[in-house]
Amino acid sequence: MRLKNILLLVIWIITVFSYSCNQNKSKNQATPEEIISAKTFGLAYLEDNQLENAETEFLKLIDFDPDGVSGYANLGLVYLRMGKYQEAEDWVKKAIKIDPKDPDVRLILAKVYELSNNSEKAIAELEEAIRFSPGHVKSLYSLTELYSSSSDKESLKKRYNYTKELVEKAPGNIVPRLNLIDLLIHEDQADMALEQIEKLQQLFPEFPKEAIEYYDKTIAALQVADADKAAISFMIFHNYLKVTSVPGRNSGFKRTGRLLNRIAGNYI
Repeated sequence: MRLKNILLLVIWIITVFSYSCNQNKSKNQATPEEIISAKTFGLAYLEDNQLENAETEFLKLIDFDPDGVSGYANLGLVYLRMGKYQEAEDWVKKAIKIDPKDPDVRLILAKVYELSNNSEKAIAELEEAIRFSPGHVKSLYSLTELYSSSSDKESLKKRYNYTKELVEKAPGNIVPRLNLIDLLIHEDQADMALEQIEKLQQLFPEFPKEAIEYYDKTIAALQVADADKAAISFMIFHNYLKVTSVPGRNSGFKRTGRLLNRIAGNYI
């Protein structure tokens, strides 16, 4: 049904453009409606995970609009989802060559490197993305995830800094705030952890009933600066939120996490 509605919209757009555009175009020049059609069909197929069809449409889009970023970036995303990492890297790099400052394109390339087990290159791309676009939420989140896999002092410091910045840039999202609380507890920053956990309840006023006991235990342990007990209680509390959906604005920890963790959705 969703794809059908998109196709109907495309037909309407093409009709409008066909009526208004100059009909005396050269044989090799794509019309605006052809460009719109290829892009819209490509995005619709990508959304429905019809990757071969999406590939065809984005190749058309590149042929029609070789100076546009969208075709290259989305084609790279198609190959990423296909598991063809080298092809994905090649096409996304072409998009970056056209627009080096686009953080969403670099985000796709970072995911290519991450899935190719090259964390250093992934981190470099993400840090370049936030250099051009400070506060880019998806890049910040990806950086916190990449740095969480390392336990050296420098990685922990960077993870903390990026998590703190992410909380500032996305104050309504509970996922980075939970991660920040966990980091603060493990760094024996009881007062700061208490401040953040109190803000958490303002964002998520109705905890699952199973989690309330461990929320209270975490606060009690932090109030006496018992980091070990706080860490255990908070871990259990955190785990209850991961598997529970709660009605309301912040419904579902998993769903909230996915919103931040998607690499780019479709590059539009």
